[in-house]
Amino acid sequence: MLLIFVFLSCVCVGLADWTSEPLCILKNVGKCPTGFTAHELTLSLQTDVNPNEKGYDGRNLMRLGFAGDSSLEYSAYDGLYTLALQACCKR
Repeated sequence: MLLIFVFLSCVCVGLADWTSEPLCILKNVGKCPTGFTAHELTLSLQTDVNPNEKGYDGRNLMRLGFAGDSSLEYSAYDGLYTLALQACCKR
């Protein structure tokens, strides 16, 4: 199971203060904001796990779909699950 958490906090500082640190955000349909560059990570696994299979808590082990430009897809042709993460990063 892959969990992606995005946590943003603002503690009474100006925008320029907290954005001076290197960071990445998930890319969302389109170009990256000014000052950020696009990056991609891809992981493909051949497995026989059924995406409708349930875990001990009754929830699906996988949920195929999209989040912005990122995706988890299944190809029945070769039995591959492919996770593609699209991010915008600044250093």
